[in-house]
Amino acid sequence: MSARKFCRIITDIFVVSAQLIFYFLFKLSPHNESAYQRMVRLFCNTNGLSNDFFGKVIATCRGKYPICVSKGSIVCNEVFDKKNEIISKLKSEGFYIFSTRLPDEMCDEIKKYALVTPGLMSNQCHENEKRSIFKPEKPMALRYDIETSELIQNHWAQKLMCDEGFLKIAEDYLGCKPILDIATLWWNAHLKSSKSEEVNKAAMKYHFDMDRIKWLKIFIYITDVTKDSGPHTFVIGSHRRGGIPTNFLDRGYARLSDAEIIDHYGSANIKELVAPRGTIIVEDTRGLHKGKMPKVGARLIFQLEFCSSLFGAAVEKADIRPPLSHAYANAINKYPETFQLYNSMT
Repeated sequence: MSARKFCRIITDIFVVSAQLIFYFLFKLSPHNESAYQRMVRLFCNTNGLSNDFFGKVIATCRGKYPICVSKGSIVCNEVFDKKNEIISKLKSEGFYIFSTRLPDEMCDEIKKYALVTPGLMSNQCHENEKRSIFKPEKPMALRYDIETSELIQNHWAQKLMCDEGFLKIAEDYLGCKPILDIATLWWNAHLKSSKSEEVNKAAMKYHFDMDRIKWLKIFIYITDVTKDSGPHTFVIGSHRRGGIPTNFLDRGYARLSDAEIIDHYGSANIKELVAPRGTIIVEDTRGLHKGKMPKVGARLIFQLEFCSSLFGAAVEKADIRPPLSHAYANAINKYPETFQLYNSMT
């Protein structure tokens, strides 16, 4: 390691540590762009050691909830029977696929909503955002994202957001009270011609996520996902410290080609998650992953993210308009820190 790189690491550790202390002690904004960029750079320069260290400190400081998974949880029985196995597989491989699936009637309800609700198209820039209803027979973009502020008004979304089975797995993996910081729903479609910039924006090239220090994502397939309709793809074990090679991390927060991934990890360590609708996947997306480009048809995915701290990238609060679902109203009272971003009561 060069002296210049060593000095940069020491400086970044000092700045990120100071910002974290200010955030927790003085209730300052969790987002400071300079500190956030340094956090990402530290991850790359220490091969994940910095995130592991800060994650343990945060977990120790924040503590846990006494989450008791109720029978209302979609994954209640599986969490009761296999919680240790789920956590173990998350730590070793980076993902776990529940054998329990979302009921067909809920998938139908979500799909019906997604077919009549405008989404932000991936081929639009932020300066000229354009929303449109997704038309399966004639898509105009690779990806359509439905706005979180509208999505969370639905009672089915609130039910998934406060599912205690999800909360329990997130808490045990993170080591502390989970904070819900992402709730989103999007279409991915087949498009004959797409610019490289749009492919990157639609997350269809290999990458790692790094908005927070530690987090866990839950993906739910709302439509059947075949090998040709764009399966979520994950590099097994790449979420662990040292799981991404230095020559990849030296590029920073960059997209990686299929050829580079296959050349380094081998095809046996690349998992394409082909599965029927209703499939629930829990994953640490610190590992390398992508949404494979659909060759035919389209896929619809609902996603939640739980993190140990909001420190990192900018976050937006979105209030839920009354009336709240009964389950979500109860969850806000039981787990106020978890729902601090999506809480009409604060």
